[in-house]
Amino acid sequence: MPKLARFALMVSLLSSLTFLGCDFKPRKKGIPAERQGIENEAQTETVRQMQTVGKALVEWSVRAESETRSSTAPCGKTSWGEGGGLDRVFDLGAMPTISWEELNQLLVPRFLKELPRNDGWGRPYEFRVNTANLACTDVMAFRSPGAEGSFSSHRYLQVGFDPIEEDQDLVWASGYFVRWPSPEIAKQREMREKEEKKREEEEEG
Repeated sequence: MPKLARFALMVSLLSSLTFLGCDFKPRKKGIPAERQGIENEAQTETVRQMQTVGKALVEWSVRAESETRSSTAPCGKTSWGEGGGLDRVFDLGAMPTISWEELNQLLVPRFLKELPRNDGWGRPYEFRVNTANLACTDVMAFRSPGAEGSFSSHRYLQVGFDPIEEDQDLVWASGYFVRWPSPEIAKQREMREKEEKKREEEEEG
């Protein structure tokens, strides 16, 4: 795919994900409302940061690839595993890590005003960029460990999760969210809860 076309596609994909976590404020059972608000704000801020940094990474990779000679450095194994549609497994171990300091030099200030070190919970992001060969299929990714503060795995099924599951990792790679808080899943849960409550009221009546 031509570089400009790939850039347009990736930016379009990023734009389509701008709603994630921004307008939905879930409620957790058994947790005080004031604490719920704080936790949800952290998740929302994390998604906002990841959208911003992801867009900057896409812009940087397209520009950097056009300004550098082709590399013969190996790409390593493919990051996307088997599966069709969105049911794909992303192997983060296929890309080398890069320090915040190194990535900050690549992105700031040309593509990004400021590169965040930490997510909304104050946990450090993990950044991965294959700077040796930008022509590879997957060259960049980063992730947040969520509220718990530790990563669950280096392999992820590309699928959203209920926003109340705040210990879930949030993962972005090569223009896509791989793991993200999904308002649609939250709505499905709320519908199930309403139906369950209605059945209980009917049984009691």
